[in-house]
Amino acid sequence: SRLLMKETGISCGEIRSRSRIDRAKSLLLNGISAKVASFLVGFRDQSYFTKVFTKIEGISPSRYIEQFESRSS
Repeated sequence: SRLLMKETGISCGEIRSRSRIDRAKSLLLNGISAKVASFLVGFRDQSYFTKVFTKIEGISPSRYIEQFESRSS
């Protein structure tokens, strides 16, 4: 993990979180609720999922869905 951090500047935990959020984005766009998506990708707490999602994506899961839906219309 130290070598990964040294080479990429990204920790193992952040890589795992980004991977989970990428999977969650796919689920959200396929009509899965944020609550269900958070559990399916490995978060035990939906509020923590929302916090991590917002940190990585810059918007909340609900805003992410709204933006996608507005682009699709």
